[in-house]
Amino acid sequence: MNTTLYALVENGIVTRTGSRPKWKDENGQPVSDAVLRAGGYQIDDEGKVLFDADGNKLLATDRPGWFPVREHPQYDVHTSRLVVFSELAHWPVNVDDVGPTAQVIALSPEEQKHALQGAQSRAIERIKSVGARLMSEGFAYDFGGEVGVQHLQLRDADDKANWLTAKDKMRDAIAAGYGDAPVAPMRTAENNTPLVTPNQGVVILSALSNWAEQMFATSWAKQDAIRSATDISTFKALEASIEEGWPV
Repeated sequence: MNTTLYALVENGIVTRTGSRPKWKDENGQPVSDAVLRAGGYQIDDEGKVLFDADGNKLLATDRPGWFPVREHPQYDVHTSRLVVFSELAHWPVNVDDVGPTAQVIALSPEEQKHALQGAQSRAIERIKSVGARLMSEGFAYDFGGEVGVQHLQLRDADDKANWLTAKDKMRDAIAAGYGDAPVAPMRTAENNTPLVTPNQGVVILSALSNWAEQMFATSWAKQDAIRSATDISTFKALEASIEEGWPV
């Protein structure tokens, strides 16, 4: 039940909608849906509530009342579409609620084809977004000691250029005989700058490059698989695994 939407029913016809009325009883508690549907209680000419023989308040029988509106039915956007009944007067009024207020209609084969193509395009963009996020989070490397695991980012072309420049400098230091001197700073995503030897740095940056290549290969493979899906079930399985199987 859609508890946030209620419909005002007058003479068996829905006239408008709104949130649940905030009617309270004598104890300050929200009244029941039964009271809302009845539009309140019966009152006498003096405005006093009427009771039955057992002492229960009598519900009104001739007033507009507020009925909860059913939620729209669940449906698969790849194979169906939802048609909402825009005319309130066409909404069915039941004993306890109003609805259904919409109908699920199956898509034609051509419409399903277009729906799949649209879903594939969105899934491919999601794959690219996931890859970009993981690249931005960075390649995890354990520097040991107090520094521990840090992340080397590859957010964009500038990051790549900076790491390539650093690698060239490390190779120059190695050629100059400083391969084992801890003189190479490496800025991490955690805003730490551990010092490594040029020999270590070249190994770390080679691992970073291999990781990045695997990231791109994974992204391309996922995109190609999504593009090649020809049926909804295959596509859904691939879509469900978008976040899985990336290099760590």
